Amino acid sequence: MRFKKAAALFGAAEMARSWVRKNPDAARRYIDKASSTVDKRTGGKYSSKITGASDAAKKAVAKESGTSQASSATVPGSTTGGQGTGGQGTGGQGTGTTPPPPGQSSTS
Repeated sequence: MRFKKAAALFGAAEMARSWVRKNPDAARRYIDKASSTVDKRTGGKYSSKITGASDAAKKAVAKESGTSQASSATVPGSTTGGQGTGGQGTGGQGTGTTPPPPGQSSTS
Protein backbone atom coordinates (compact mmCIF):
# COMPACT_ATOMS: atom_id res chain seq x y z
CA MET A 1 0.00 0.00 0.00
CA ARG A 2 2.81 2.43 0.85
CA PHE A 3 4.45 1.69 -2.48
CA LYS A 4 1.31 2.77 -4.33
CA LYS A 5 1.20 6.04 -2.42
CA ALA A 6 4.89 6.68 -3.03
CA ALA A 7 4.48 5.89 -6.73
CA ALA A 8 1.54 8.28 -6.96
CA LEU A 9 3.50 11.05 -5.23
CA PHE A 10 6.50 10.43 -7.47
CA GLY A 11 4.27 10.66 -10.54
CA ALA A 12 2.72 13.91 -9.33
CA ALA A 13 6.14 15.37 -8.53
CA GLU A 14 7.42 14.43 -11.99
CA MET A 15 4.38 16.06 -13.62
CA ALA A 16 5.03 19.22 -11.60
CA ARG A 17 8.71 19.24 -12.65
CA SER A 18 7.70 18.83 -16.27
CA TRP A 19 5.26 21.73 -16.02
CA VAL A 20 7.89 23.94 -14.34
CA ARG A 21 10.39 23.19 -17.12
CA LYS A 22 7.85 24.38 -19.68
CA ASN A 23 6.41 27.29 -17.65
CA PRO A 24 9.09 28.76 -15.34
CA ASP A 25 7.69 32.30 -15.45
CA ALA A 26 4.19 31.11 -14.56
CA ALA A 27 5.65 29.03 -11.71
CA ARG A 28 7.40 32.12 -10.35
CA ARG A 29 4.14 34.10 -10.59
CA TYR A 30 2.35 31.37 -8.60
CA ILE A 31 5.08 31.50 -5.96
CA ASP A 32 4.83 35.31 -5.74
CA LYS A 33 1.04 35.24 -5.55
CA ALA A 34 1.02 32.52 -2.88
CA SER A 35 3.68 34.19 -0.75
CA SER A 36 1.90 37.54 -1.00
CA THR A 37 -1.41 35.99 0.03
CA VAL A 38 0.09 34.13 2.99
CA ASP A 39 2.01 37.23 4.08
CA LYS A 40 -1.14 39.35 4.02
CA ARG A 41 -3.19 36.69 5.84
CA THR A 42 -0.58 36.46 8.61
CA GLY A 43 -0.35 40.24 8.92
CA GLY A 44 3.34 40.27 8.02
CA LYS A 45 4.21 38.39 11.22
CA TYR A 46 6.19 35.74 9.31
CA SER A 47 7.40 37.96 6.48
CA SER A 48 11.07 36.94 6.66
CA LYS A 49 10.22 33.22 6.75
CA ILE A 50 7.79 33.56 3.84
CA THR A 51 10.37 35.49 1.83
CA GLY A 52 12.97 32.81 2.55
CA ALA A 53 10.65 30.01 1.47
CA SER A 54 9.65 31.94 -1.65
CA ASP A 55 13.30 32.53 -2.56
CA ALA A 56 14.09 28.83 -2.06
CA ALA A 57 11.15 27.83 -4.25
CA LYS A 58 12.27 30.24 -6.98
CA LYS A 59 15.80 28.81 -6.81
CA ALA A 60 14.32 25.34 -7.29
CA VAL A 61 12.35 26.60 -10.31
CA ALA A 62 15.51 28.13 -11.76
CA LYS A 63 17.46 24.92 -11.20
CA GLU A 64 14.73 22.71 -12.67
CA SER A 65 14.05 24.90 -15.69
CA GLY A 66 17.64 25.90 -16.38
CA THR A 67 16.74 29.60 -16.25
CA SER A 68 18.17 32.35 -14.12
CA GLN A 69 16.30 33.75 -11.16
CA ALA A 70 16.73 37.23 -12.64
CA SER A 71 13.88 36.60 -15.08
CA SER A 72 11.46 36.23 -12.19
CA ALA A 73 8.18 38.09 -12.55
CA THR A 74 6.67 39.61 -9.43
CA VAL A 75 3.05 40.18 -8.56
CA PRO A 76 2.22 43.83 -7.80
CA GLY A 77 1.64 44.18 -4.09
CA SER A 78 3.79 41.16 -3.26
CA THR A 79 6.79 41.33 -0.99
CA THR A 80 10.09 40.22 -2.35
CA GLY A 81 13.43 40.47 -0.65
CA GLY A 82 14.10 41.73 2.83
CA GLN A 83 11.55 42.88 5.33
CA GLY A 84 9.82 45.30 2.99
CA THR A 85 6.96 47.21 4.58
CA GLY A 86 6.05 44.75 7.27
CA GLY A 87 4.70 42.31 4.75
CA GLN A 88 2.01 44.57 3.42
CA GLY A 89 3.56 45.00 -0.02
CA THR A 90 3.26 48.21 -1.98
CA GLY A 91 -0.53 48.37 -1.91
CA GLY A 92 -1.04 47.13 -5.44
CA GLN A 93 -3.99 44.94 -6.19
CA GLY A 94 -2.35 42.77 -8.85
CA THR A 95 -3.49 42.49 -12.42
CA GLY A 96 -6.78 40.76 -11.69
CA THR A 97 -5.72 37.72 -13.67
CA THR A 98 -4.36 34.47 -12.38
CA PRO A 99 -2.42 32.07 -14.58
CA PRO A 100 -4.16 28.73 -15.17
CA PRO A 101 -3.35 25.77 -12.92
CA PRO A 102 -0.80 23.23 -14.13
CA GLY A 103 -2.20 21.04 -16.86
CA GLN A 104 -4.74 23.59 -18.11
CA SER A 105 -4.34 25.81 -21.14
CA SER A 106 -4.33 29.59 -20.81
CA THR A 107 -6.74 29.81 -23.74
CA SER A 108 -10.29 28.56 -23.34
